[in-house]
Amino acid sequence: MLLDGAMTDNRIGGFQVDENGTVVSHLKFADDTLIMLNASIMEVRRLLVILLLFELMTGLKLNLDKSSMESIGADDHIQELAMELGCKRDVLPLIYLGMPIGATKRSVSIWDMVIERMKNKLAPWKRKFLNKEGRITLIITSLESIATYYLSVYHLPVSAEKKLNSIMRKFL
Repeated sequence: MLLDGAMTDNRIGGFQVDENGTVVSHLKFADDTLIMLNASIMEVRRLLVILLLFELMTGLKLNLDKSSMESIGADDHIQELAMELGCKRDVLPLIYLGMPIGATKRSVSIWDMVIERMKNKLAPWKRKFLNKEGRITLIITSLESIATYYLSVYHLPVSAEKKLNSIMRKFL
């Protein structure tokens, strides 16, 4: 409500999805909030006022030490803006809900994370006795879902596909 009002009053900007389309100032998921601003000291100061008002109205305390600021096209003065807000500066791609945001669709390095997650997921199960049906069920329910989540956004390079299949085959 505070952010919507500030955007309506042109006190903060947002991200315009299409040339004449919707402007998004923030996205929320559970207890996470992504706020999109224009890269200016005034907008950051206005955001800080909004956050302080939020604290006063709700009684909740914001932890800006856990917050970060990322830049899309304003790398030259993002550090100054992050210091103004009192948060750390981060770089793209950032991980949000387990998904790298800001990575290129055909990046092979994205799949390195998936491969590592699969290996970590299998590590405790290697020590346990599972029959073949149990291992197949584990692969279908756990491992394939990790890859499917990433496939909803990113292209799967052939090299990564071979590695993923190899991990699953070795587990069988």
